[in-house]
Amino acid sequence: MEEKDVELATFGPKIVEKDLIINQLEKTCDLLKKELRQCHADKVEEVNGLRAAISTQLVTIVGIREEMETQQRTRAQEIERLEEEKASAISEQEAASAEIQRLKADHEEFQISLGKLQQENESLEGDVETLIGMSVRSEAIYIEENQRLSDQVTILNWELGLIKGISSRLSVPILTTSVPAR
Repeated sequence: MEEKDVELATFGPKIVEKDLIINQLEKTCDLLKKELRQCHADKVEEVNGLRAAISTQLVTIVGIREEMETQQRTRAQEIERLEEEKASAISEQEAASAEIQRLKADHEEFQISLGKLQQENESLEGDVETLIGMSVRSEAIYIEENQRLSDQVTILNWELGLIKGISSRLSVPILTTSVPAR
């Protein structure tokens, strides 16, 4: 037993020291376990907070996506409406352009007709001037002819008067009507 006592005496303090170290390690392990549990609880709480934040963000993202889809549909409808308005405006513009072309053609026809009418008017004015000239000449000729005939009637009436005077002296019946003066 003595050997055992020597061994105990030699190894005893080491065993006690080892037991102390083991106790300290156990206490340290317990503290670490406690800290780890607390840390785990903190992490679980942090993860739950992150999950809640992610869930809230997902709800927000879904809401944003739905809003964007609504806006996209609204924009698509607005684009479609604007394209219809554009097509209508282009159609109206083409119709207006065709109307302008028609009006230009009508205006050109009017200008041509106006030119022809002006030429006809000038021609008619020339004809009127010619007719006026002819009328003036005809009137002058008529006046001259009337004067000549009037002179002849005067001469004939004078000659008739002479013949009547001679016939009354001669007692020969003679035509007694005179030619009216003009």
